[in-house]
Amino acid sequence: MELIKTYQLLGGGIVGDFGVMPKSQLAIVPSQGHWSLIMQTDTIFNYLDNFLK
Repeated sequence: MELIKTYQLLGGGIVGDFGVMPKSQLAIVPSQGHWSLIMQTDTIFNYLDNFLK
């Protein structure tokens, strides 16, 4: 039960049609697998920097 409360406090479980959209974002980096994406630190840091602003 505490895990669900924490998830909700962090913005999870909110459907945009029924309330305020959560502050989460989805970043898609085309043509990358898990391992090759790890090597794309500039791309990852750019997404993180924009998200944290």
